[in-house]
Amino acid sequence: MNKSYRFKTKGKALFIFSGIFCSITLILLPFGIIFFYMAAKAHLTLHDDHIEYKMMREYNIPYNKITKLQLAKPVSSHYMIHAAGVPTFVNFATVVPLIIHYEDKKIRISSNFFENSQEIIETLVQKSGHQIEKA
Repeated sequence: MNKSYRFKTKGKALFIFSGIFCSITLILLPFGIIFFYMAAKAHLTLHDDHIEYKMMREYNIPYNKITKLQLAKPVSSHYMIHAAGVPTFVNFATVVPLIIHYEDKKIRISSNFFENSQEIIETLVQKSGHQIEKA
């Protein structure tokens, strides 16, 4: 069962728009390059025995090593951008991080940026045997 999920169009547009904005200011050019990279390479694949997630780094997490699944409170991009000291220009995306705990590590996945995010969460619950907890 290799099911691969890509970024939704809105998520990809947010990263590309942020990359363009950062590239225009030149000081933030390295962040712009990172945004373009993430928009192009982000994917999530559900295998029979593990989940493969790639954003900046690649993670291969076996389902039997998952100790807890949490769904964090929604974080508006308005607050993330405002907190970074950048003028608020984007407020259409809301990030809902799915937190996967395994082997004393935490991985945050912006699950709602991926296609069929509900299917991803249901598969993780089924394969790991853990219910989603609220953070």
